[in-house]
Amino acid sequence: MASPQPTSLRGATPVIILFTLTVLGIFALLAFPISNGLFSAMLLRASQRKIGAESSPYDTTLTGWNWLDALLDGFTVFFYDLVDGSRADMSLLMIPFSGSAVGIWILGMIESRRKGNKDRIPAFFTTMASLGQILGLGIVSPLFYALSLNERNSSWRGSDYDVAPEVFYTTPISIVIGMALPWAIAALPAPSVLSINQKVNMVRLWEIFPITTYLVQRALDPLAKRFLGSTRQAGGRGNGAMHRVYGIGLLWSTASHWYFLSMVFSASVLPFIFKPEIAEAWSLGHMCQLRNPFALGSPLPSVSQGQLWFVQWDFWLISVACFVWALAVRLELLEDSARYSKAKIIVGGLMSALILGPVGAAVVLIWRRDTLVHKTNHRRKIV
Repeated sequence: MASPQPTSLRGATPVIILFTLTVLGIFALLAFPISNGLFSAMLLRASQRKIGAESSPYDTTLTGWNWLDALLDGFTVFFYDLVDGSRADMSLLMIPFSGSAVGIWILGMIESRRKGNKDRIPAFFTTMASLGQILGLGIVSPLFYALSLNERNSSWRGSDYDVAPEVFYTTPISIVIGMALPWAIAALPAPSVLSINQKVNMVRLWEIFPITTYLVQRALDPLAKRFLGSTRQAGGRGNGAMHRVYGIGLLWSTASHWYFLSMVFSASVLPFIFKPEIAEAWSLGHMCQLRNPFALGSPLPSVSQGQLWFVQWDFWLISVACFVWALAVRLELLEDSARYSKAKIIVGGLMSALILGPVGAAVVLIWRRDTLVHKTNHRRKIV
């Protein structure tokens, strides 16, 4: 089998698609919720110092600066409702959202540490994610992926794909500690398990998970490097760790995607097995029909409905953007065989997206690319 051949996709269709998704995100996540009053309604609720479906009072003091606390409380009120557990539709949607986030963060954290990306846009994944928590990841992530592809150097050598072995070990642990654990604790019911203020504080910690995940990984890197020992030993173990970490990303993103689809399908085809309100909330039309983001000024039925529209768009924009980026990156490395032509990779990628979900397919594409690179480098070392 011939060695993979790099090709350039800079400035081509994937970049155009990603910039288009960015514009769509600006309408869906900024213009539309501003025009229908969702953001102002959230800020009003925050100013009343009430939170959650029960409008429970909570401690709004965080920084001591009233204007900053008022702004931060707007975010806290929004994120609190995502894990409140009082709404069946939002609770179900957060399952594939969280599962996909694991896959996206695994890809982003590994790509940011790749040798060829040093001091380039992909290296600033944490910065992108932090901005996305403020502006909307559905806006920032397509732009980030587009700029990453546009900047990408098509003349990468084998060593440019290298990632320090410890990264494959610390990435999943960092995601568990920095992202999954705060989310899981924040999702606990209040006031039965956590007090309202405890839940609010965990939500605040969850809001900044891009930063906490990054800090945890940086703290663990020296320990993992010391544990792995010499470069030769680390290199031998690193390949197995690479497969494990991509397997984790595939498992979480795909399992959550399948669970979501199975619940929506069941509620739509067999509604009698659910309570009537659950069947209605989980129906195909309610869970998967995206609101027209260009219908600016449309009346807002309720704050909860506006939040659902926002999260639906955010989820699909992030997921599709990740898939488009991964497909473009995979197409940069072709093998000299008609069996692995661009057309077959594209069709295979699209089929994977339908079966595994966009993020699951993205993990498979990057996993396959890294496997090809590893095999090629191994053959060169033998020669």
